[in-house]
Amino acid sequence: MSGQNPFIRHYTTLDGLPSNTIYQIYQDSKRFIWFTTDAGVVRFDGSTFTNYRKEDGLSSNDVIRIKEDSLGRIWFFNYNASVNYMFSNKIYSSKTAHFLNALQGKGFILDFINYGDNILFYNLQCETFSMNKYNLSIKNRFFKKAVTLPLKWNSRESVRVSFVENFENRKLRIWTIYGIYSQIDFFSNPIVEDTTLKIESVYPTKKSYFYAKTTNLGVIKISKNLKFEKLFLPFDYNSVKFILEDSEGFLWISAYDKGVFCYNGNQLLKWLDIKEALYLFEDNEKNIWVSSQSNGVFVVRREVLNQNHIDLEYFNRLELKQLSFGSFGGIWCSDGYSIFLYNNSKIIRKDVSTNDNIFEIIHHFNDQSMFVAKRNKYFYFLKHIGEDNLDTKINIVSEKRIDLSIKKILVDNNTKSFVLFDQNRIIEGDIKSKFNNLKITYVPGRINNAYFDSKNRLIINGRRNYFFSRGQLLPCFLLSPFDGSVIVDHLTIDRETEILNLDGERLWLIYKSRRYDLLEDSYKSINAYIKKILYFDNSLYFSTNSNIYRCDNPKNILMNNRLTVQPLELNLRSINDFMIYNDSIYIASKDGLTVISDSYFRKKVSVPPRPYTKSVLINNINIQEIPQEIKVTGKNTISIHFKCIDYAVNSYIYSYSLEGLGNVDSVSKGNDLDVVFQNLPKGHYVFKLRVRKANSDWSETLELPIIIKPTFYEYPAFWVLIFLILIFIGIQTFMQLKQMRLNRIENNHQLVMLEQKALLSMMNPHFIFNSLGSIQNFMLRNRSGEALLYLSQFSRLIRQNFNAVNVAVINLEDEIDRLKNYLELEQIRLENKFEYFIEIDGGFSEDVFFIPSMIIQPFAENAVWHGIASINYKGIIRIKFIYVTDDIIKVIIEDNGVGIQDNKNSKKKSLSHLHQGMKMTKRRLMLLGEKIKSKSVLEITPLSPNNKFPGTRIVIHLPFYNENTQNVTD
Repeated sequence: MSGQNPFIRHYTTLDGLPSNTIYQIYQDSKRFIWFTTDAGVVRFDGSTFTNYRKEDGLSSNDVIRIKEDSLGRIWFFNYNASVNYMFSNKIYSSKTAHFLNALQGKGFILDFINYGDNILFYNLQCETFSMNKYNLSIKNRFFKKAVTLPLKWNSRESVRVSFVENFENRKLRIWTIYGIYSQIDFFSNPIVEDTTLKIESVYPTKKSYFYAKTTNLGVIKISKNLKFEKLFLPFDYNSVKFILEDSEGFLWISAYDKGVFCYNGNQLLKWLDIKEALYLFEDNEKNIWVSSQSNGVFVVRREVLNQNHIDLEYFNRLELKQLSFGSFGGIWCSDGYSIFLYNNSKIIRKDVSTNDNIFEIIHHFNDQSMFVAKRNKYFYFLKHIGEDNLDTKINIVSEKRIDLSIKKILVDNNTKSFVLFDQNRIIEGDIKSKFNNLKITYVPGRINNAYFDSKNRLIINGRRNYFFSRGQLLPCFLLSPFDGSVIVDHLTIDRETEILNLDGERLWLIYKSRRYDLLEDSYKSINAYIKKILYFDNSLYFSTNSNIYRCDNPKNILMNNRLTVQPLELNLRSINDFMIYNDSIYIASKDGLTVISDSYFRKKVSVPPRPYTKSVLINNINIQEIPQEIKVTGKNTISIHFKCIDYAVNSYIYSYSLEGLGNVDSVSKGNDLDVVFQNLPKGHYVFKLRVRKANSDWSETLELPIIIKPTFYEYPAFWVLIFLILIFIGIQTFMQLKQMRLNRIENNHQLVMLEQKALLSMMNPHFIFNSLGSIQNFMLRNRSGEALLYLSQFSRLIRQNFNAVNVAVINLEDEIDRLKNYLELEQIRLENKFEYFIEIDGGFSEDVFFIPSMIIQPFAENAVWHGIASINYKGIIRIKFIYVTDDIIKVIIEDNGVGIQDNKNSKKKSLSHLHQGMKMTKRRLMLLGEKIKSKSVLEITPLSPNNKFPGTRIVIHLPFYNENTQNVTD
């Protein structure tokens, strides 16, 4: 049997493998298939190859061996003797798991076994590495102690270990090229068990015996007590690369240059022409996997032993077009140029015409005549066709060509007449007279198809559906709901029941004028054009392009029973025709002729697929490591992609639910499944998923916990805390407002006190006494006019000072007028000893701005009394009002008097008066700033620091207001 057939799938680099050189095949506990290659390792789930290389964490791309331990770690042993392992989808190397350095020896690790509580790794060079549960390793070697060596042993270094087994409770049995030995531990002398067997390779089985390849006896079957029997192979045993006994006891042998052989005892069942075959492996579905040196990997399905396939090389290397029953046994096949008879596993060929491609339609009559035709062209009638058993050829007495264009040949239910038709003609004939007396009837419109119904009436399917009777088309009201559709195929079950294939998309059962959709629940899983339907042994069969399906007891739908559709799990390139004969299903396709036991098909139950989580996205972020449970806080969008581990070509049926959210099962069909949850309420959920094939039981349930945690503001404690915080803030605010109110009252009280003090300062007794003295002086000197003028001006100043006390701010013009009045009185009293100047910046108009009252005059008074009064030269007092910002005015008071330093030598009483006035003014400025939320500045510096009498310069930054904001400070 060729390696290219529907029961063997072949994977190469074109399908996703990183290399066509495959060393070993392995299936882990999750059912993934692994391949070791010279370009990394590959994980396969039946449809997707996932490749791992150095950039994914491997220490080398040339991986020789692979094995899983009891902890779920998958170990990779590399050709360069380095070691890696994978756990939870992460690959570890000596850089990330330093203990792996202790497992590196002279050669790559061949295998490991469980040895007590430890794992014992070993290589060909007799080196061992015993690793405990803490990943601590002890390096040792076999044959460490002296042993009586065979003559061929030059040294212990020449020994090569083939296989090691844990034998008789921690006793190690070591299989080598020089015999079989055992050791109790590494510190005891080796025990010789057998030196006649030169073991090259050992192939364990699940039973109490092994298969081994020896250099002196060939291939043997050897028991635990070392009794053996020799296997006789029809080829050189040196080409044997692997031996596998499968779960049903069949023996598979790969021979590098011979192919793959399957034996049942001493009987050869199958030979597969697979070149450069190396490793063999059986998976959980009983498929046999074959690796090759340079041709990828092959998957041999179990059906290969129960079915038969005849490759295209027996059929002119052309696809088979159609099948027909042979009246004397066997099956007729056509490839378009020749007809073939397949009978008793023998194929006989007959070339009728080599110039015309005519054999698209064939029909064999019971009288050993045959109808063959090229669709829509012409047909041949072959008489007295039969098999010559002596010459193994087909005898044909005569051939007759008839130039009539036809689409199909129909034989009525009584096999008395036949009908041919093309696009607009119906050709009727009698079986006995064959094609001698044909009746042709032209009909209006295009004929799509025609068939004899259960009552042997000829149905014409065109734009509408008709009965054809006596040359006329009569309306068929039963089929009127199907008008406008093409009836691709038809079959009769009994006189009351028939099945229609409508447009290749629907199968309808017609029973007593009632219509039933047979595959209402199965179309999504089939998802293919239905070509042909057959009925055999109470079962409906139908074909698509690549598969055959069976539906048992379709009439059960009349009792509202749900029908199940079972696929044959083929992978043919294109099925052109199929038929059932003698408990066998014959399939003509682009791959040749496939013969399948129908009874095997009926009793076969497939292994359920195994679902797994392929990827998880949480809030559109891909989770690299698949979690054991999903935890999300707050708003959530959870997208989960599920796939199946399955090694047959199938579509799957998924059943899933979210426990905690209604527990309603949902069903989906397809190769994989995407589930999306959005904004799940907070709580604990369990997503449950199971899957099955159409011909299998449900898989084990996959469970994935999902925890939606509330955001911090969804916890009751959060709102209690917020409530307490608000109460605390409210109390604090109330206390602050209360304190602010008290502070404001206190500040206002202090301002009043300071304003009163300022008034007292402005009403200085010395100034009053001096002023009254000046008036008296004017009167004594008979200068009554000047006395009256002075008295008038003095009274006006007193009135202005009293007015200033009643307001917080004063018009700038009024303040300047009061300053002028005061300075002029002092000029008169001091007999013009000084001059004064008041300057106003052009940045504002003084009549619409207001400044704090009773601030400037005390500094002007100090300039007169402490700066000018004691000098013997002309004094100058200069007061400037400068615009700074929209709410700040700078006032500068300068005098050329004795200055601050000289004032230190003045009388203590005068100095105390100066300091108290300054302190009082600073305090007033600070309180005003707090009240109106503005910072006031007071600076006192010498005017001319280098002069003997430096004078004084006072700078005050005051807030000022326009007329619209005056009421703010009232």
